[in-house]
Amino acid sequence: MAGSILLPPQRHFFRPAIFIVLIILVFVSLFWSENLSSPVKTTTPSSSTGEDDYTSNVVPIVHTVTQTSMRQAYASFLCDQEMISAARVLVHSIRQQDTVRDIVILVLPYVPEDARQALIALGSKIVEIEEVPFPFNATQANKGINKSCRYSKLHLWELTDYDKLIYLDADTMVVGKIDELFDYPGTCQGSLKRCVSSWFRSSFLLFPLFSLALIEFSAVMDMGTTMNTGVFVMKPSRATYDNMMSVYLTAPSYNHGDQGFLNWYFNFTSGRTMSGVYNVMSKYKDFASGKALLNGARVLHFTSETKPWSFYYTRHRDWEQNYDAGLFYWWIKTERTVRQVLAANGPPQTNGDIDISNWANAGRASTICDNYVPKYEGRFPVKDKFTVLISTYNPERIAYLAKLIQHYAESSKVHSIFITWHNPNLPISRSLLNLRKSLRVPLRFLRQDFDSLNNRFNPIANLRTTAVYISDDDIRIPVDDLEFAFETWRTRQNSIVGHFPRLHNYNAETNTATYVVSGPRHPMYSIILTKSMFMKSDFLFAYTCLLPREIHKYVDDKFNCEDIAINMLASGMTGARPQVVDSHGLRDFGTLNGISTQDGHMNERAYCIADLISLFNGTDPLLNNVEMSIRFNAVHFTKEVWDDWDKTLESGHNEH
Repeated sequence: MAGSILLPPQRHFFRPAIFIVLIILVFVSLFWSENLSSPVKTTTPSSSTGEDDYTSNVVPIVHTVTQTSMRQAYASFLCDQEMISAARVLVHSIRQQDTVRDIVILVLPYVPEDARQALIALGSKIVEIEEVPFPFNATQANKGINKSCRYSKLHLWELTDYDKLIYLDADTMVVGKIDELFDYPGTCQGSLKRCVSSWFRSSFLLFPLFSLALIEFSAVMDMGTTMNTGVFVMKPSRATYDNMMSVYLTAPSYNHGDQGFLNWYFNFTSGRTMSGVYNVMSKYKDFASGKALLNGARVLHFTSETKPWSFYYTRHRDWEQNYDAGLFYWWIKTERTVRQVLAANGPPQTNGDIDISNWANAGRASTICDNYVPKYEGRFPVKDKFTVLISTYNPERIAYLAKLIQHYAESSKVHSIFITWHNPNLPISRSLLNLRKSLRVPLRFLRQDFDSLNNRFNPIANLRTTAVYISDDDIRIPVDDLEFAFETWRTRQNSIVGHFPRLHNYNAETNTATYVVSGPRHPMYSIILTKSMFMKSDFLFAYTCLLPREIHKYVDDKFNCEDIAINMLASGMTGARPQVVDSHGLRDFGTLNGISTQDGHMNERAYCIADLISLFNGTDPLLNNVEMSIRFNAVHFTKEVWDDWDKTLESGHNEH
């Protein structure tokens, strides 16, 4: 019988003795921990007041440090420098919960020294480890975030200086106290009867390794009977580590990664699970259960390749499933705080830190986004109409602005009109304000406190439509062409759809680019100018509140190229190509004295492309397209007879 020991009849007297031995083993495995020394060397702040330096700007909190807490720690893991900013946020978020436990970061040799010092300054210890060889095809594993170094996480079981570890992937952020997780695993949190019954339910007699796992490992359920190993609690054990190393090369893994291996190794179907609030994955945000978990979240987990620090250049096809404007901004705000902490304590700056001391608009994005609640992002309620967003600055164009507003208000597809009033020194005329009384649609003026071209992509509190039509104040397009462009956009909502195409070319080896006007000589395009274009309303918040501030600063410094940056965001975020739409009555009244008429404009745009690609993590997110959308009229053809075949060919009327 499965789960029992078969003994000869004459030796049944051994059964009581065996049972007693099993009970002893239960007690030993539940309450005994190894006291082996860790074979790896940790790096801590050189000053004995390293943690005090980190908390110098906050009110001191008195903690009670017990012998137990000294032998418990938080842990994470870094393969290389790609996730450094994420790891910094994680360490800071743990420290914000007033824990007294160590924070240990396992790093491979590829993590640079300045990044290590920044992590130390934030209150962590660095443990350098050797890479555990990947047991599968490394070429496939190294695509995106699925790196072949993932199995190096198994070194956690070597950290036997600690009795208990809470492990968190670098792409998590702690948003509530989680010290109680140190009660997992192995405390049984109940009667001895419950612990013993759990022991026998795991079929100890047949599977001793998996039975021990019951009290070595706890994690949160992901899908079905699979545990997500982005957050787990474990007991370091040299014996477990050695056993893992002896089996992992031939062990199965459903995802060719550490998660698949750990699910197999610890036989999670009989293991311990933790509440989902300790590992709330952004991909479940639209499910009822996911929303409930978010309300009580202790740990946020940015799974997949759509992450707050890289979403704008990865072109992930499932970006909408994993993108959440509010959660992403939560991470961005925390990352800004981390930079401030590091700047105040003076460690080496890494991973895109910039000097903003002379940047007049340094606080622009924070001022706008901290006062904006992304209520409709991802689910704007009005889908069959669009919002017109016109930018204006020059006083000489104000006289014509009223005519332009009245023109666009004639469209039955227009839901509302917003005027981005860029010039903070120019008052809004009474005639424009009175215009609101006579229009069919709402008209609102968006006064700006900062002088920046980035303002044309600010999120708008009263916006309700999934699409915005962005236009300059010197562009007029017939209403029917405007509505056709909107219908075209509705068929490809991740694309920027518009009327003024441009083409770029980028040489990665020389970091140089070219920029030309698309047309007969260049029948291709990769950019749509913001002079006249439709785009997803979600891009407004993403551009202003989630893009690295280095990009905003670059646009301010150049007083140019915000349209290139928004095109890079749209294609880099979604993987969608831009789309040109035909128009027969489009009028551009700004060709004589606009920015684009200045000498050297095309060269400056080429420099912008190369520089912005560097700011997009060295990745060119722009995508080429050769298509053009034209309103259907008729398919033209000529009726012929077979006897005229040769004559038709000779006359050249037949197409090849």
